[in-house]
Amino acid sequence: MTLRVGLLLSTLACTSPRGDAPRDHSSIEPAAAAVPAFSVELRRITKHPTCLGNERVKVDDQGAVVSATNQAECAAGTVWSTPYPAAPRYRLTAAERDQLGRLLQTSGVMDLPPLTTDPAKVTTDGAREELDILVGSRHAVVAVEGTEVAAFAKVRQALLDLSKR
Repeated sequence: MTLRVGLLLSTLACTSPRGDAPRDHSSIEPAAAAVPAFSVELRRITKHPTCLGNERVKVDDQGAVVSATNQAECAAGTVWSTPYPAAPRYRLTAAERDQLGRLLQTSGVMDLPPLTTDPAKVTTDGAREELDILVGSRHAVVAVEGTEVAAFAKVRQALLDLSKR
């Protein structure tokens, strides 16, 4: 009995009435911050005098994934001949939506300059790739030409992978 009383007293002595004792927090993990509403669109636009093959992939704020690739020449002065389909190709699960939203927030892509190029590689061919991103109230449009940027490449690959589902 004396042992039980001793254990009870030592337990009470180690417990803070304010609940701020270190052991009180050891089993509590911080809650992940909710991902704000977002939308993102990837655009690949050829620098050739044709618009054939220009490609777009978009994830809207509801998680609908749509994609379109030009199959016909465009009207003069335009870069898109193929509209997005009326129905989404795929709809993100809640987990996929959170994962993509976190990637947009943590990759650094929204902090890139509006255009990143490599002057040593600037050519009249190739493509311009653009990301148009809206996360919460923060909006960014960033583009790359003739170079690879890790943050941009991560988001681009995620969107291309989703467009193939």
